[in-house]
Amino acid sequence: MKFTQLAAALAASLLVSACGGGGDSGAAGTPADPGPDTGNQPAASAKYVGNWTTPCFESVFAAASAPSVNLMSTTSFAFTRVSDTALSVVVQPKVYSTQDCSGAAVNLPATAGASSLTVTGAATVTGKPVDKVVLRFAAIDPGFSAGTTITLNGIVLPGDYFTNSEEWKEIILVEGNAITFGGDTLDAEGYPTTLLPAPTLSRLP
Repeated sequence: MKFTQLAAALAASLLVSACGGGGDSGAAGTPADPGPDTGNQPAASAKYVGNWTTPCFESVFAAASAPSVNLMSTTSFAFTRVSDTALSVVVQPKVYSTQDCSGAAVNLPATAGASSLTVTGAATVTGKPVDKVVLRFAAIDPGFSAGTTITLNGIVLPGDYFTNSEEWKEIILVEGNAITFGGDTLDAEGYPTTLLPAPTLSRLP
């Protein structure tokens, strides 16, 4: 799955929201309920365990019936602890025909298998403690080959949607039930040096 495309679309949406544009989707605000109790675990991975979702944003996908109009989307992340510094990840993109991501969603194929988040260190960005991590997303089906686009369940996908694995460095701020990813500016090691202006993920109840 082209997560870099998803991340770019989501970052653009967050920038618009931070500047006062766009509406309240009602689908991904930070929940009022606290997240699950992780006990006395000091592990860096503990705070990620559970299910998270992006806000509603304009995706890189389109309906076959209207290929020039991007559909709205959310993407959920399910983190499972593997060790003190590592988690397995299942990423589930969903697309909607509505502008606020309400109603029935179409689930696109999810990443699984070797997809992971590994905490590699810590840093301070704009006075806040962040984790330095490496995200790895496995290809959904490395043996699948297609042309420039694929149509699945009426949704037009990039031709390499099933075949591309991805790995990149990221910084993550976890504050309560909100996760914020890093911006585009990178340091010499390849980690972002700034945070996005609004949370990237919120914890699901």
